[in-house]
Amino acid sequence: MKELQLIYRKRKQQLLPLIFGFASVFILFRIVLPQWTDIQNALQLITTKNSTIQAKEASVLLLNSLPEEGVASDFDLITTALPLQKDIILIFEELNNAASETDVDLGGFSVKVGGIYSAASGQQKKEKAVTGVPYLSILVSVSGENVNVRLFAKKLYQSMPLVEIESLDVGRNDARYEVKFYYKPVSIRPEKADTVALEPLTNSENDMLKTLRSWQSSPVLQ
Repeated sequence: MKELQLIYRKRKQQLLPLIFGFASVFILFRIVLPQWTDIQNALQLITTKNSTIQAKEASVLLLNSLPEEGVASDFDLITTALPLQKDIILIFEELNNAASETDVDLGGFSVKVGGIYSAASGQQKKEKAVTGVPYLSILVSVSGENVNVRLFAKKLYQSMPLVEIESLDVGRNDARYEVKFYYKPVSIRPEKADTVALEPLTNSENDMLKTLRSWQSSPVLQ
């Protein structure tokens, strides 16, 4: 004990700065920095909450300015053009309507369903899609007058759900089409959906809606 006291007395001037130095480092890393981090997190949270409130207020103002009937009508139009799921019944009805309006006989159709399992690998095949929009490949056969068979293709092009005629084989009184019927499942909300306000439709988007409405009511092309 006496030896320790002697060492302390001899090294006192060196030990005290070291003790204060260690104490300062301890206070800095264990008390000051954690509190500073908490302050920064709190400020960030406040900023995010303010952005969320502003975005929601702007979205509410926009929605209140839109007629409810118009929003419902646009939603029905869009979900008809791009169904939320693989709607075989809707596709069958559209094929029947197109055949009836163009006076051709619908011979039938076969569906190439995407997302099936491969027997060899046991892995699910990646669903067919174009620019992120999945589709069903359907083979359609019709019969009738040659001019009506061609009108059927034009009518089908303007059908809803949206389609793309990938290939066709036209005979004298019949035809076979390979058609893509598109659909669009509900997307996951964007990461910043809470802090980004809704925006009104652009002129281009409004023009697309007008085109879709014209397709709903347009007569058969001649």
